[in-house]
Order: sequence, then structure tokens, then C-alpha cells
Amino acid sequence: AAPGGATGAVAAITTVEPVWVEICTRDAASGAWRERSAEVLKHTQSTMWMCKVEPTLGGSFLRIRLRGQFFLYNQIRLMVGSAAAVARGTLPEDLLDLALELPVEMHMPLAPPTGLFQRTSGFTMLDPRAGFAAMDSEQASLCMLPDSGFVLLDDTGTAAAESFTSRVEAEVARLWRAGGEA
Repeated sequence: AAPGGATGAVAAITTVEPVWVEICTRDAASGAWRERSAEVLKHTQSTMWMCKVEPTLGGSFLRIRLRGQFFLYNQIRLMVGSAAAVARGTLPEDLLDLALELPVEMHMPLAPPTGLFQRTSGFTMLDPRAGFAAMDSEQASLCMLPDSGFVLLDDTGTAAAESFTSRVEAEVARLWRAGGEA
């Protein structure tokens, strides 16, 4: 040992890249950030009208309800996975803003498909060719369904859909707990 109790070893200095560097995609050949073209960005625009998070199953799970237009492949899983990573503190919230603003390709966290299911599809933009239809009374009020329109699910049908959703959620919770995922 060196005088004063210090060892003669020299610690290697390593630089730690910020989280965003690991998420952004580089071109394999040039090493430059890989950007999406304006044409690609134009055709991958989605619109979100509602995102509602509510506890379910006694607060041990969350139900996430989304309403929007033009969801892309894995978009819901990417949104849920990114939100969960921010909530856990493993992804800075500022990175979500960057992901929405920059044309750079990013690999965001992907939520597992287990437990994600589509309860209903609906119509947010009323189309006179479709006869102004809404899925349920909630959607009818949100899209200001005209008197000439119709609602596909009455209150009994909506209650049955909610009951089915609750049964599916309970089964998913049981499977998650049995598999050690909860």
C-alpha cells in the first residue's frame, strides 16, 4: 500500500451517457442520429382526445382509458410503457417532450401485452355517411351527437360491457399474481 493507506491502483474514469443517448437511434454505418423523414412524420400523426387513469380492483391496478384517432402499431403499449417508466423514475419526464418534438427515432419502453385489451371501438368524428353513430351514451355526449344520430349500446349494454371488463381485469390480476408479474 502507498503511504497514508492509499493503494497504488488507479480507478478507471468512465463517462455515463445520459438516458436519452441510449434511447435515440443511430445509423449503423455513419453513427449519425437516425431521423424520420417529414413524409413519415406526416403519416404517423395521431390525435388523443382523452387519457383517463382510474384505480381498479381495490386500487391494486390501474385502468387506462384512451380516446383518439389513428393509433399506430404498439402505440398504446409505448405510451403506457413510457408513462410507467416515468412513474418509476427510470425515464426522465422531459424525455417524453423530446420524443414528441424531435424527428429522431427513439426506442421508448414497451409495456407487455399482458392485461392490455380493447374494450370498445368508437367514433369520435361524426360522419353523416355512417348515420351519426356513437358507441354509448358517454360518447354520444362527448361528440355532441345530433338528434338524428343513434347510440349503439343502450344503458343495459354499457353495464354488460363494464361487467365483462371487470371480470377480465380480475382474471388478468389473478394471472399476473400467479406468474409473479404483479
